[in-house]
Amino acid sequence: MHGVMSAMNSQGLHYAWWQYHQNTTSPDEYALYYKDGLGGWTAKPEEVAAFTYYMTQNLATLQAAAHAAATAAGATLFYIKNDLSNVFQDSAGTPVSALNDPIGKINAVIGTGNISQSTAGAKPLLSAGVNQYGWKLDGVDDYLQLNNTYFASGDDTIVICAGTPANSTTNRIMFNCGTANSNPRYPYLGITAGDLPTVSWRGDDALLRDCTGTTNCNNRPIVLTGSKIGADKVLYVNGLQEGSVNTSAVGSLASLTRSRVGSAANTSGYFIGSMAMVCISKTMTLQQRQDIERFGAFLVGAAYMAPTGVGGHSSAWNDSDTWNDSDTWTD
Repeated sequence: MHGVMSAMNSQGLHYAWWQYHQNTTSPDEYALYYKDGLGGWTAKPEEVAAFTYYMTQNLATLQAAAHAAATAAGATLFYIKNDLSNVFQDSAGTPVSALNDPIGKINAVIGTGNISQSTAGAKPLLSAGVNQYGWKLDGVDDYLQLNNTYFASGDDTIVICAGTPANSTTNRIMFNCGTANSNPRYPYLGITAGDLPTVSWRGDDALLRDCTGTTNCNNRPIVLTGSKIGADKVLYVNGLQEGSVNTSAVGSLASLTRSRVGSAANTSGYFIGSMAMVCISKTMTLQQRQDIERFGAFLVGAAYMAPTGVGGHSSAWNDSDTWNDSDTWTD
């Protein structure tokens, strides 16, 4: 089925397929849900990502929408172009031309600045994504440093990251705004040691506020978004809200400096796996966020599930959730 859908997608044949139950006596063979020990239906989102829901819009369409959204929001958007024109092995501009070449700098596609690494052993490697290139991090010491300070204390913040985390028993941080010391700052976004997505706002040594989801992210292409607009702090996974909105104040922070991609500036926070997109913004409309998330989902082959006009959903869809003609699915 995955092969058929891929072939249709490659020819630009648009379709929608959403499967709820299969005609089978094995609960583990249900595409979206299986019967748990209490007799209820439990979502299997990893199956959705694997083959059930497949994005049908093409790269050019999604890329143009993401570029427009990032530009309108004043965001900075990083990803590796398909011609490799914005990625280099070092600050001198040595081209990256083959898979597993070291990556020393990626220039922003929208916005200004770059993410870079000058230490040879800490450079990620060029990797082949599902629909575009990405960068592979070893979980030991690889990371890319942002050369601009994008946030000040108290700013609204939106960070969107797309990638595939490998299985690990450590925290795997996709984005961290803070100093180069051992203390994560504000915010950091990634995967916990328990394999769950999380976004946290920290100041100095103290945890201020965080939001943690329930989706197992191991070896699964995923788009994570951490958002703080005013007092509302939210975690989105593939476009859907996970957990509740945290409305408590985050407090003030001692300092905010340049950010990292792939590390929380401590030995337990290095990301292991691949990444394909990072977007950084202070404010963003719902539509702008979804356009950028959809593009990131396409790059890594994730199942993006937020319908147009719906900002998020706090739990897996079930019989109590009714979708009707007013709900439009664009992917």
